[in-house]
Amino acid sequence: MSDSPGDKEEAPRTLKQLAKKLGVSPAAISLSLNGRAREGRISPETEKRIIEAAEHYGFRPNKLAKQLRSGKTSLIGVVVPDIANPFFAEFLQAAEIELREAGNVVLIGDSREQETIENEIILGMCDQRVDALIVAPVGEWHAGFQEVTRTRTPLVLFDRVLKDNDKFPAVCSDHYQAAFDATSHLIECGHRQILCLRGSSESFADEQRVLGFQAAIQKGKLQDCPIIGTSYDREPSAEAVAAFLQEEGAGKVTACLSLGGQITLGLLDTLRTEKVDIPAEWSLLAFDDQPWATLTTPALTTVRQPIRRMAKRVVELVLSGETSGSPETDQHFACDILQRDSIRQL
Repeated sequence: MSDSPGDKEEAPRTLKQLAKKLGVSPAAISLSLNGRAREGRISPETEKRIIEAAEHYGFRPNKLAKQLRSGKTSLIGVVVPDIANPFFAEFLQAAEIELREAGNVVLIGDSREQETIENEIILGMCDQRVDALIVAPVGEWHAGFQEVTRTRTPLVLFDRVLKDNDKFPAVCSDHYQAAFDATSHLIECGHRQILCLRGSSESFADEQRVLGFQAAIQKGKLQDCPIIGTSYDREPSAEAVAAFLQEEGAGKVTACLSLGGQITLGLLDTLRTEKVDIPAEWSLLAFDDQPWATLTTPALTTVRQPIRRMAKRVVELVLSGETSGSPETDQHFACDILQRDSIRQL
């Protein structure tokens, strides 16, 4: 029987069939295809012949068998609240590249800002025996996190941290300081009546940003600076602003701090409908630095989070197998303000 990849016999489908065709042992095939030929004292010529034949026939090592031997699946689960949000999309892209280059396959789940869906996704990924999880949590502790703890699956929290977290390492922006600095910037520009348009009060990131806003307002000895909003989504945010304008009028405030990208889109929808001019009537400073922030008129002044640096750190923790964390060990990244044209100096 010819051992040339060019013969017309039926292509081998198993390791044993390929070994028989090439006249070598199944062990030689396995070691060569897994980069361990030297361990089996397989000559470079034989290794080359095996690899060329495997490539010709489209033969791939049995991943399941390898997983059973190692106890690893090379699957990493990533769960975010809104896959369409450019902030999370950029994070996913950066994390996927790092993880794939390390030999992993990424499973992505979109919780749609709903705790029940997040729980379902995490439990499903645990059933798939992922090697680790990366989660930007929607709210509170639930059964999914309990299962992660029970199975000792490494998990790293990103952007949002579980309240009273003492289980998992976390990587996020310094939400409190970023909001404090953003509000202080508006105050330095002469604004004394500032509206805060928030997201979900159950979110750690939102909670910290609101606290930072309040601290800056208190330090500046300002009064009558309302906080509105209940959702990170565009439509509910637009409705919250519309209700505020109807009840208070546009002249109630001179500036607004928006705490999220989709929130800002909702805000812009309503301000355009109600013909509220930016920055003549309302100045605007927004989280995050979305791709469209420079395309609006005027271009928006934004808070930029170091997404790719945070993604790199998250992946480093995942690959290290880190399984424990606490508020004292959470890693907070500084943000910066990109000044454009949406803030008027009073």
